[in-house]
Order: sequence, then C-alpha cells, then structure tokens
Amino acid sequence: MGLASKFVSRKQSMSDPYTNRRQEDYDHATRIALLEQSMSGIKGELSKINNSISKLVWVIVGTLLVAAINFILRGGLTHVAS
Repeated sequence: MGLASKFVSRKQSMSDPYTNRRQEDYDHATRIALLEQSMSGIKGELSKINNSISKLVWVIVGTLLVAAINFILRGGLTHVAS
C-alpha cells in the first residue's frame, strides 16, 4: 500500500464518524418533524373528543335537571308519605 492510499484510507476513516453523526442528526431531525406533524393531528382529534364529551355532560346535566323539576312539579315526596 502506498503512502497516498494510506492517507486517503485514514482520511476516510476519520471522516466516517462525522458523516455518520451528521446522518444520524438528519435522521433524528426528520423523525422529530414527523412526530410534530403527528402530534398536531392527535391534538386536533383530542380536541374533537373533548368537545363531544363536553356536549354529553351538558345533555346528562340537563336531563337530571329536567327530571328534578318534573319530580318537584309532581309533588315531590308528598305522594310517598301518604
């Protein structure tokens, strides 16, 4: 092996860790960007679920309120005592 080929071989082996590190950094940046995009979709879906649960709670509270008013208007506990 000549001196020039030893130098090229050594230079490539020295630059490989940097090249590998840059590639890993690029891969990580790509993965982070994809995760951020997924998170925005998940946040949107979570917001829709939250709105649906809120509406459901309002329906349940309204139903209980109507039932309580109906109970009071029909005489409450007075018909139980007799």
